[in-house]
Parts: sequence; structure tokens; C-alpha cells
Amino acid sequence: MYHYDSILGRLYIEMSRNILYSLYWEDHKGFHPPRRSLSIPLTGEGINWIGHWLDTYFSGQPVELSALKETGVRFEPQGTDFQEEVWNLLVDIPYGKLVSYAQLSQLYIQTYGRPTSPRAVGGAVARNPISIFIPCHRVIGADGSLTGYAGGMERKKFLLELEGSLR
Repeated sequence: MYHYDSILGRLYIEMSRNILYSLYWEDHKGFHPPRRSLSIPLTGEGINWIGHWLDTYFSGQPVELSALKETGVRFEPQGTDFQEEVWNLLVDIPYGKLVSYAQLSQLYIQTYGRPTSPRAVGGAVARNPISIFIPCHRVIGADGSLTGYAGGMERKKFLLELEGSLR
């Protein structure tokens, strides 16, 4: 496991070659940091691309996931079929944009042709194992309120301000 020290705290990265499995905040709800982790090396398959992407992101420059995918890095979060389908929808939320749980559940119904509810979608969003890259922080309440974030509400607010979503 690797770690990345961001301006919001340490992130732990589980990755093998070019496959990213998880990225959690050090105090992420339900996550227990490992006793040991490595700094991101200057060289190495996909891990140095992850570090570069995070550097760019935290510097406040707009960055899209397509830039990372062009390097061959793939995401393979582990969850139920429903969770993985919701996470696939999250990846398509553009930088600087917000969607509500209700909008996301409607998109799920349109995409997969199966009924769901904002509450069920919210449960899947809450279990997202790849923070920032699968941008669950871009999902808000139907009334525009900031809702829960396993990495903490202050981080969610900061990330949305960084992306220009909150004024």
C-alpha cells in the first residue's frame, strides 16, 4: 500500500501495476490505515501517474479522469454489481459539476433499466472505495445541501470549493 500526503491529510492507495483498487483518507469512515505504507515512488507503473494526477488536482487545476485513463491506469473497485454500476455513473460526473442523489437515481434507471431509489443510490455512493477519482464528493442533496462524505464534511466542502462547484 502507498500513501500520498495531500493538503487535506494522508490518502492511502491500494494499487497493483496499473490497477487502482482503493484510495481512502487516513480517517475515512470504516477504513483502518495500515501500520506501514510507502511514499509514491518517482518511477513505477501506474502509481507515479496517480501521484502526478493528485498533485495537479490539489493545485487547483481542472483535471479530468480521461487524462489518467490515457496512461493505462484502470479502476477496479470491489463491490456488489449495484454498487459498481453506481460507481460507474459517478466517474462520468464532470469536474466542477454537482448532481443530486435523486438525479443520480434517475440516471441509474435510464442507464440500467432497473428501478432504484435515491436512498439506495446513496448507500452505494457511501461505500465508494476510490475517493476523489470516483467523485462521490460531487453528489449533494436534492435541496442543494451538502450531505455525508466518508472522508468528512470539511473535506467534501474543500474539494467542491477547489473545483469551483461552491461559491
